[in-house]
Amino acid sequence: MEQSEPTISSILLELADEYSGIVSEREVFERVLARRPSQAKDPYASIRNKLRYDAIETGWVRLGGGELIPRQVALQGLRFRVIPSEEEFAGDMLSRVWLIPFASLRQPAPQLEDADGRPIQTSSAHLPGSEGSFTFFSSEAQTLGDWFRRTGFEPGDSVLVTIIRTEPLTLRIEREPTAAFRADEVAAQEHALIETLAAQVARNRSNMLFPDDAVLPAYVRAPWRASYPGRPWQQLVAADRRMRLVDGMYLADSSFRRPLDILFGDQQQEQRWQPALGNLEVGCRPRGVFNLGHRGSTYKNSSLYSSQYGISIQKICGDLHRSHYLST
Repeated sequence: MEQSEPTISSILLELADEYSGIVSEREVFERVLARRPSQAKDPYASIRNKLRYDAIETGWVRLGGGELIPRQVALQGLRFRVIPSEEEFAGDMLSRVWLIPFASLRQPAPQLEDADGRPIQTSSAHLPGSEGSFTFFSSEAQTLGDWFRRTGFEPGDSVLVTIIRTEPLTLRIEREPTAAFRADEVAAQEHALIETLAAQVARNRSNMLFPDDAVLPAYVRAPWRASYPGRPWQQLVAADRRMRLVDGMYLADSSFRRPLDILFGDQQQEQRWQPALGNLEVGCRPRGVFNLGHRGSTYKNSSLYSSQYGISIQKICGDLHRSHYLST
């Protein structure tokens, strides 16, 4: 029986296991084409699209500047911080939005273990009050097996997360009391992160940026990726006047507006962020107006929206002929 031809995705997955660091896109593209030749005018295009829209499934992280890194290398040992809401604390659960882009919603919920390496029994859940209703935010969460109570966790405390395995994705979580936060130690890394993200947003004012394309590369390239973590990137973005955090996970210029924001008054952005660390309180209020852009234009990355969430704005405002998708 004749063996089937390998797909671009399968070749990329195999190649990801052969590298231990950053590699040029061109080198990877050439190796893919060596095994799967193409007569297309731009033979790199289909590979580039796979990496852009199916990066998780192909095992790579796009770093920008024509560089890639295997996903398992990028994530291994990486650390970040989560500050659960009072609702999450009361429900003994953690919103999966906090784990983006390190643990994607397109993947099964990660395995969890405590500071001593003991597995935490966890299951899929939804944030309180979200079931049976339409929401602009992802309501996916996972339970923590009474971990909050067992560790003496209190509202405002942090969860320090370390990625200890990538296959299967396994996170070690530790409690840090609010008073133990070392703000001075992370001031430089927080500044570097927010400036990197603001620069990317400034180059893409008319579109939202996916955290996989902006946040993950920033962490991967940072010298502090495996060090004591600063505040959650979502809080830093929400606190910066140059940007807005859309649906709890996308980055955009402060003036960016979607058609849906106009239709529904952008109420989902009128949230009050109250980071538990320090006395910072930030009101994320809309500024400027949404620009629909040129006739016939569409939002970038629409196919990724489709694969993740799948509710078309065309169902709500068909006259706009957009391919934008919302979370449920």
